[in-house]
Amino acid sequence: MIKYRIICPLNDNLTTFRVKCTEDDKLYIKKILDRPQFEIYKIIQEKDYDGVPKIKELFYSPENDKYILYEECIQGYTIESMLSKGTCFGKKFVIKMATSLCNILKPIHNDNLIHRDISPNNVMYSQIEDKFYLIDFGNSRLNKINTPKDTVFAGTPIFMAPEQGGVGTQSDNRTDIYAIGMLMKFMLTKNTTDKKSKIRGRLGKIIKKCTQSEIASRYKNVDKLKFKLSMIKVDDFLFPFKIYLYILIGVIFILPTIIAVFFDLNNMIHMYTDVRRYNLVNPIQESTGYVRSNREQEHICDLIADRNIDGARKILDSHTEKSSTDIVLYSQIYEIEGDYDKAATVILDYLKDNDSGTAVRMYNRLKHLKPHCSSDISNQITPYEN
Repeated sequence: MIKYRIICPLNDNLTTFRVKCTEDDKLYIKKILDRPQFEIYKIIQEKDYDGVPKIKELFYSPENDKYILYEECIQGYTIESMLSKGTCFGKKFVIKMATSLCNILKPIHNDNLIHRDISPNNVMYSQIEDKFYLIDFGNSRLNKINTPKDTVFAGTPIFMAPEQGGVGTQSDNRTDIYAIGMLMKFMLTKNTTDKKSKIRGRLGKIIKKCTQSEIASRYKNVDKLKFKLSMIKVDDFLFPFKIYLYILIGVIFILPTIIAVFFDLNNMIHMYTDVRRYNLVNPIQESTGYVRSNREQEHICDLIADRNIDGARKILDSHTEKSSTDIVLYSQIYEIEGDYDKAATVILDYLKDNDSGTAVRMYNRLKHLKPHCSSDISNQITPYEN
């Protein structure tokens, strides 16, 4: 009796497959390894790292002269697949991802093991568990203390540290830190090469330090990086107090002026409240269309990532006019709630009424949602697939 049945190949060179075990009826990933990879996975099997797929079987097959691995199939999405569906990542989600990678890598680095291929394809997020996983240790190796530089080039090019290409010293745990920095930048800007794509604030400084060309200029270990990431949360709490201080100083110096205009300002506030209460549209917004600020979009993305659906929907519902970004965010909310038809319909309705030249994200989401939708909705999606 065949123990594993192949469902589909997962790469072009037919070394990785999704399979189903006939004994427990569960999905697994099958990999055909070379000898160095086999030795690395033996360490992973022995250590059983948290955040790394569990190994079911690892053995040498003398009949085929091949090393075979069967590991658990994570129920989730890679960062790459989430990006291809048009998912928007807020800073809070990116920080959570980077912190999780630090936790996963700490015991791995302590065992002198380097991943060397941290990229959107090798980081998975399980929505069911609300947990990140680091997968594919095919390019990993043990840290070689007495080797001056890398002799075998491996990794995903735009996320590879310079030393992985034979530049400078050999790769070590700071090579993975470089890749984490590039991954954070890519998730926030969709770009790793454009110098104009800068991330402001402390997170931008952290990413800059992670991605220094000189290996000695990066964070020494993942503990240092994790600590710096945790400080961003502290800054978020401290920032309002700085604003209050500036306001207090300003009030002291301009108090006479504030008193003079107080009643006019009060009337303006009441007038604005009446506009919102009766859903009146500002003439400027009516002529130009409503555009949500980047800060507000980012906040909504963070709420969705934290599964605070009510909070995200409340902000989206606060304006009668909807931008294309609002529609994509509504679609993500409906998908999380399991209503795939509604997730697709909200985009289809928008595309019928709006001639959008920048609807690529919407088309990508429709392709993603189609397999989960009813036949009627799937037929409506078909014209947008080309």
